[in-house]
Amino acid sequence: MSYLNIRWQRFDKKKRIIALWAIIGVTTGLGIFIWKFSDFNLNQETLVLPPSNIKIQTYSVSGKVDSVGKDRIFYTAPVAYSAGENVTIKYEPRIALVDEKTEFTKSSFISGKISYRAIKLSDIKKGDKAIFYFSVLPYDKSETLASKIDLPVNY
Repeated sequence: MSYLNIRWQRFDKKKRIIALWAIIGVTTGLGIFIWKFSDFNLNQETLVLPPSNIKIQTYSVSGKVDSVGKDRIFYTAPVAYSAGENVTIKYEPRIALVDEKTEFTKSSFISGKISYRAIKLSDIKKGDKAIFYFSVLPYDKSETLASKIDLPVNY
């Protein structure tokens, strides 16, 4: 028998279990430390979201209209991701759901003031620049009900 087997057998069962749990605990703690502070975790992309302690009533997203359906608008919008210290912007397809409460406007900037005029969903065309307004966070889902959709004209 080897020297380690003889030493291990001298421990009673309770001491062996305690030693085994200590080894598991140290190994797990070391693994978590390495994962948390290594390049492995720093290079993972995560969605950049507003701070959770700030109450936001309306979220706005600017984008370009890809197509218009009877109850939705398909658009492409910039979405921010962070990986360690770096932030990248990716353009991703999104869907703005519309219902009878959704407001549609066309805005223009004249003499230092923004003026709005009501439009219909049918006035929105592919290629239009649009600002989509939501009452819930739209970045973590691909489709969200829009409360307002505005087409800025000259700004």
